[in-house]
Amino acid sequence: MSAINMIEIPVREIAPNIRPWFITVRVIRMWNNTFCSRLSRVFSVEFVVIDVHGDKIQASVSWDILRLKRIDMDEGDFIRVSTSVVVPNDGKDRATRHAFRLVVEMCSIGSLECVLYDEYVEDVRWYLKNNGPCTPVVVIQFARIAHEG
Repeated sequence: MSAINMIEIPVREIAPNIRPWFITVRVIRMWNNTFCSRLSRVFSVEFVVIDVHGDKIQASVSWDILRLKRIDMDEGDFIRVSTSVVVPNDGKDRATRHAFRLVVEMCSIGSLECVLYDEYVEDVRWYLKNNGPCTPVVVIQFARIAHEG
């Protein structure tokens, strides 16, 4: 198992190809991006976030990721977004002046829970205890998704 040491950066420093990072921001505006206006199928959720310095950036997360991770995000929520895909903010739906926008793959309002068995439980406990505040990268080779309810 390997760990990536991430640092918190301000929104104004977000650019492609920088070290692993995260931002803590508040969602100030959200809207659905539909695949086709006639079908009204939501393709992604677009949102604008603001940090403590007042800097804003536009982000999007696919509807499938929101549904799969059971993330329930609303305007006004504080979220932590970790290293995402950073792309130029030059499209027709540009909502901020930031030169880039985020395509979010993971944010911390949602969580992925899994059940570990046997020696894997102790391996994970030992790793978390001995590696301090870092974000572990876990590779799951065989898994089954179970839906509650």
